[in-house]
Amino acid sequence: MTSFVTLAALAQEHAEEAHELSTGGWAAENAWIMLVLPFVSALAILALGKKDERWGSRIAVGMMSYIFLHAAWLWYLTITEGVVYEKAVSIGDVGQGFHVEWGWVVDGLSSMMYFVVGTVALLVFIYATSYMKGEKRYAGFFASLSLFAGAML
Repeated sequence: MTSFVTLAALAQEHAEEAHELSTGGWAAENAWIMLVLPFVSALAILALGKKDERWGSRIAVGMMSYIFLHAAWLWYLTITEGVVYEKAVSIGDVGQGFHVEWGWVVDGLSSMMYFVVGTVALLVFIYATSYMKGEKRYAGFFASLSLFAGAML
């Protein structure tokens, strides 16, 4: 019984020392950009890839570079400030009582996964620029790879 009282008193002391979590500011509020950008990038690659195949890799690597930097900034904020942010956008109602929303959450796990996926995907995209050089569907490959990265995010 005394150990329970001691643990309760210890928990009470540490509860007073807890700090408030941050909302993450611009980085967390605009995390949706990291989720949408690969799909927009794939459309841009398909539109511009026929004129010059190099545009496919340039758009894809540029997009993944932005995602990597945004995710690194968000992860840094999460580590230093403890970011917790949740947002949902209403898409519409279907029938009676069925509400469709699209949303995202930024917390420790999600910001770490944004960073890991962004880092690995950026490295794969950079490697693929020379690996796929000379291939027939160079731009189409990067459009597909962008869709895959978007699905991972």
